[in-house]
Amino acid sequence: MFSGAIIAGASGQGGGFYPFEIDQSLRFEDGDSAYLSRTPASVSNRKTMTFSFWFKRGNFGATQKVFSAGVNSSNHATVDLRADGRLQVFSNTSGVQDISIVLDPIVFRDVSAWYHIVLTVDTTQGTAANRVKFYVNGEQQSWSNTKYPSLNQES
Repeated sequence: MFSGAIIAGASGQGGGFYPFEIDQSLRFEDGDSAYLSRTPASVSNRKTMTFSFWFKRGNFGATQKVFSAGVNSSNHATVDLRADGRLQVFSNTSGVQDISIVLDPIVFRDVSAWYHIVLTVDTTQGTAANRVKFYVNGEQQSWSNTKYPSLNQES
């Protein structure tokens, strides 16, 4: 389901944002409330997951939601681009925060750059630090304010 104004092809008709059209891509205008929504037909593995996406920074000064999934405020996960330019990931399961990560020291301030983000979660890993990994442009990142999920936690 599409909601609000979305310009297909990353740049729509071209222009300053990105001068090329990229097939099967979307560009969301920050002044709109556009989003994508999907309801899975069945529950799948809730212990291992990978999120991969590209983004290009547009505006500064406010926290911007990059990705959010869940059924309500007690059971959801989100990736935010904070006002200070750092990415933040958190997850609540049954009202309890089970993941909290702020990428550090990387700050996303270059409005001309495209960034590729990969977030992996594997709560079956015995070592807590291996349960969540974050990559920016292919390089694994460090973080602060960390709360890892428990062993075999379902999210």
